[in-house]
Amino acid sequence: MSQEQNSDRRYAPREGASPLRVLAIAAHPGLVGALRQAVDAQVSLTVVTEARPGLACARIEIPDLILVEPGLPAPGRPLLQQLRDEPSLAAVPVVAVLPELDRVQVVQAVTLGAAEVLSAPFVPADVRMRLDAARIRHNALESLARAALVDPLPGLGSRAYLSARLDEAVTRLERDPAYGFALVFIDFDRFKAINDTLGHEVGDLMLVEVADRLRVMLRGPDAASPDGRGDSIARLGGDEFVVMLDGCVDPERATATAERILKRLSDPYRLAEHNLHMSASLGVVHSKGGYTQADAMVRDADIAMYEAKARGKACVVLFEPHMAEALTLR
Repeated sequence: MSQEQNSDRRYAPREGASPLRVLAIAAHPGLVGALRQAVDAQVSLTVVTEARPGLACARIEIPDLILVEPGLPAPGRPLLQQLRDEPSLAAVPVVAVLPELDRVQVVQAVTLGAAEVLSAPFVPADVRMRLDAARIRHNALESLARAALVDPLPGLGSRAYLSARLDEAVTRLERDPAYGFALVFIDFDRFKAINDTLGHEVGDLMLVEVADRLRVMLRGPDAASPDGRGDSIARLGGDEFVVMLDGCVDPERATATAERILKRLSDPYRLAEHNLHMSASLGVVHSKGGYTQADAMVRDADIAMYEAKARGKACVVLFEPHMAEALTLR
C-alpha cells in the first residue's frame, strides 16, 4: 500500500494560523481515532500507518511533534531508534504510544529516546493535553525565533535575519546562475558625534528615521517580488546597516541603487527640534564575485565601505579584489 493511501492530511489549520505540525506514525485504531477527535484548527495532523513511509515523511516535513507506535515493523533498527538517530529530527520531541502500559516497553521506549510515553486506552482528552503542551513549546520557540530575527529599535531585520536571507540567496545562486543579488553596507560618518553631543535619544530617533527612509526607497523587507521575496534591510549594530538587493543582476545596477540611497540618506534630518545634516559611506559587493559563503560577502562589502571612507567619505565604492589584498598587506 502506498504512503498516500496510508496518510491522512484532512486536519489542516485555519488560514493565517501558525499550526502545530503533528506526525503520527501509528496504526492502532484507538490512537488514530483519539487523535482525530483531539485536534483542532491550530493543529496540522498527518497520520502514516507504516514505518518506512513514516520515516520518510518525518525527514521531509520535520514536524513539531511525532507520535510513534514503536511496535510497527521497521527495516533494520527499531523505528523509535531510527527517528532519534536522524540528525534533522534531533530537536523534535517524540512520544511513544503503546497498546498497553507495560513496564518493560516503557523503559525500552525511554531508553531509545522517547520524551514521554502514552498508553492505551487512548482518551481524546489525554491526547489533547499532550498536544496542548506541545503547542505551548512550539509557540515559545517561534516567539524566540522571531525575536532573534528583528532589531526592535528601528524594526528592521537583525544580523541573524540577514545571515538567513543571504544563505537562501547563495543557495539559489548555486541552482540558478542567471540569478544575482548585491549587498550595500552603510555606515554613517558622524553618528558618534550625535550621540556624544545631543544624546542617545536623538541618535535613536535618527536610526528610526534612517530605517523609514530605506523602507520607502526599497521593496522590502520581504516585499512582493517575482520569487515571493524582495529587498531586505538589516541593522548590524550601532549605525551600520546592510541592504540586500534581491534579483540585482549586475554590479552597475547595484551601484546606481546605492547612489540613490546615499542621496536620500544625505537629506536633512529634523529630530527633536534639531536640524541635522549627515553623510554616509557605502560599500557595494555583487554576487558575480563567485561567492559561496554569505559571511564573505558581508566582509567584502565592509571592506568597500572602509575604502569609501578612505576616499573622503560620503561616497559609494564597489568592491574589487585588490581592496582585500591591500588590507592584508597593511
